Amino acid sequence: MKLYHLRVNHRTNPCVDGDIEFSWRISSEHKNIVQRSYRILVEGEEGTMWDSGTVESRRQSFVAYDGPKLPSKSEYRYTVTVCTADGDSSGASGRFYTGLDLADWKACWVESTFMRNPHQMFSDGIENPVLSFTRGFEIRGKLRSAVMYATCYGVYHLIINGERADDREFAPEFTAYSKLLYYQRYDVSGLLHTGKNKLEMLVGDGWYFNSQTVPVGCDHEKPAILYQLELEYADGTRETVFSDGSEECRQTNILYSDLFVGEKIDLTKPYSEPLRPVLCDYPFDILRAQALDPVRAVEIFSVKKVIQSPKGELIYDFGQVIAGRCRVLLREERGTEVRIHHTEVLDKDGNYFAALSSRQRDTVICSGEKTLYEPIFTFHGFRYIMIEGARNIRPEDVTAVLLSTEKENKGRFNCSNPKLNRLYQNIRYSQRNNMMSIPTDCPQREKAGWTGDVLVYNAASMLNEEMTPFYESWLSSLLADQQESGAVPITCPSTKMYDFMLRKISREYDKSKPAKGLEDILPAEGESAAGGELPSVAGWSDVIIELPYSMYRLTGNDLILKKCLPAMKKYADQVIRTAATRRGGASLDENDRYLWNTGFHFGEWLVPGKEKPGFEACKETTWYIAPFYAFRSVNLLAEICEKLGDEKSAAYYGSIARKMKAAIEAEVLPLQHEYADYMGRYILALAFELVDGDLEKEYAGKLIELIHSNDYRIGTGFLATPYILKVLDSIGRHDLALKVLMNPNCPGWLYEVSMGATTIWESWSAVAPDGTPQKISFDHYAFGIVDEYFFSVLAGVRPLEPGFARFEVSPDRVIGLDRLKREFICEAGLISVEYTDSVLTVTVPPNTRAVIKWNGETKEVGSGTWRFE
Repeated sequence: MKLYHLRVNHRTNPCVDGDIEFSWRISSEHKNIVQRSYRILVEGEEGTMWDSGTVESRRQSFVAYDGPKLPSKSEYRYTVTVCTADGDSSGASGRFYTGLDLADWKACWVESTFMRNPHQMFSDGIENPVLSFTRGFEIRGKLRSAVMYATCYGVYHLIINGERADDREFAPEFTAYSKLLYYQRYDVSGLLHTGKNKLEMLVGDGWYFNSQTVPVGCDHEKPAILYQLELEYADGTRETVFSDGSEECRQTNILYSDLFVGEKIDLTKPYSEPLRPVLCDYPFDILRAQALDPVRAVEIFSVKKVIQSPKGELIYDFGQVIAGRCRVLLREERGTEVRIHHTEVLDKDGNYFAALSSRQRDTVICSGEKTLYEPIFTFHGFRYIMIEGARNIRPEDVTAVLLSTEKENKGRFNCSNPKLNRLYQNIRYSQRNNMMSIPTDCPQREKAGWTGDVLVYNAASMLNEEMTPFYESWLSSLLADQQESGAVPITCPSTKMYDFMLRKISREYDKSKPAKGLEDILPAEGESAAGGELPSVAGWSDVIIELPYSMYRLTGNDLILKKCLPAMKKYADQVIRTAATRRGGASLDENDRYLWNTGFHFGEWLVPGKEKPGFEACKETTWYIAPFYAFRSVNLLAEICEKLGDEKSAAYYGSIARKMKAAIEAEVLPLQHEYADYMGRYILALAFELVDGDLEKEYAGKLIELIHSNDYRIGTGFLATPYILKVLDSIGRHDLALKVLMNPNCPGWLYEVSMGATTIWESWSAVAPDGTPQKISFDHYAFGIVDEYFFSVLAGVRPLEPGFARFEVSPDRVIGLDRLKREFICEAGLISVEYTDSVLTVTVPPNTRAVIKWNGETKEVGSGTWRFE
């Protein structure tokens, strides 16, 4: 028996400046391993900082540090020792670092003095060059350690003596900048030498200075930097080099590097003459050590095919839609302008297809020298590139670089059906492509942290990648962005554009004049929609309750429930207050006050066959979506309060949830509404257990009728799709669930596969049967939630206790697969389920138990690999 995979805050050797939690896994060749106790020892230069003592517990993750506050700027070693019920023991060690306390900062905020051109939404070619901040400094002797802390307003690369400090991209990440800004820690000992050294920070606009993504409350006009280099010499003396205004700032030859438009570089142009930056009194109390792993290059693609389109365009196909950028080896004459265009699909004839208003174009004015070009502060969503202006590019000169927040792979799926395998791969790539510092909706158009997409997909994401630090980071921004009223924004970080959009739509919607299109909701010059209470949106804002609960259910993370509980209550209270004070026209006032049935909501969103211009379709499903989700969130909050021992709150929210359910039963469920033929109405009512007895049978029958009449095609949008297959299973219609899953026609999951999709589409009908594409995103992960069905039904793995401490394995073989294998690394280790026609093999990780149901028999087993026939 041995310990492995030791983590602090679910990361390897992190820098922390807040709460600390430990986790580990157990490896053993023996079966039925159960952890009896653990002990954690934390040691620093001052000696032992914390000794947990021997704790009799099976807990092996989210074990909170419970010692004194640890001094800042320090390295700590921790040792975990575990004893099993069999009497075996083993220990292992790791390390972590503490970041800077507020009082530790000596550095000053330093801001550029170069004038900037105003940024305009969806603009092309507005030049605001990437900036270079530089300074020299002396190292007077042999170093013991050199640690740099740095951040900026914008995005940056840190360069020491001409070499990058590491390979992270888009530091300091995307957060709610007015309340939370990450700084990064770098060990730069290997980059420094005795004598003169040079520090450089290349700074681009990033999210902060883009009008489409600038967060609410952020008003800085120019990029600014902050750095602090802590030096310790071999003789024990210390020195600090920090930003103090002595830097020189230059405009580089990167004329712009825009997250949406692309980048333009003029390799014939020198850097500008330097200007002295200015010191600025920007806040330090919002600074936190980066709480998630960085964005990095995680996969490289070579050209699979070179296409000469019917229009004569030279197109390179990488065979896979990705989020990232290209590396191109250029050998062109001086002054040659090379343009690299990016797209996810071609048109039906094989020509380049510009699907989006943002150009996704990188431009290079060549120097005449051989140059390996890769943009630095932008990324695109693409499978194909079209190169214009170049004569000397070979296929081997071009590669595509997939960028994503680095995370441990935790899931694998393979079966005897190639289309299901491809669908799973599409899901996985859509997830990787859209985990870029935050969970984005798509990597090419909005690149926004839409809360509804996270609500829909989060469970599947956690079955495939280590999402704990990523989601905890995003939730920190969500809590920061929550309004005092309790309202939760529709995107996180909350940006000025989407804040404006929601306020304006809501005002127009309340006047019964919903906006008809994008041009109606984007701000005109000088227009403001500020003021008034920001509304919450059903199915989007509910993520503040759904996500922490899902994290708890799938990982056992009760710490996130405790952290988010006050925010959950604020949100639920706003929903309850809105229902009570705004009347929606229910027949009885005592019912109306418990129905969330007013205001703007996106509703079911993207229901196939129900599309209408702008937001006209939203009202067709809001009448059931809003009250259903209000009930679900309040009811779930009551359950969370009970789990956390908050009995008074559990009783209060439980009482409100029961009254909401009664109001829904009286006013919504029996309603013969003009839009009553939406599948989502019946699916969500069944999934949320809003119907009982005869009404439950009636709703199940109506759903079956709609499935049949729709020829077993998908008839759901964002909010009901996660439940459609599971609900059909729950009412005993496994056959219908499988017919919907395996349906090759549009709309359906396998239709996308048959049309050559390599990611999940935003719309079920993004490409028509004749190959005509819509101007839409071809890389949205939301409908990839079907992987949860692969996991919980086809492989049959379901948690019986939080974090899979005890779980069920009961594969559904109705689909007729000859072979299926699903792997998942839970908190305790590898769960593996593999079956053929007659044999089931299950791997149960140490310190867990599994209830196996196979061939009509049930058996509970401990850890190890088990074979059943």
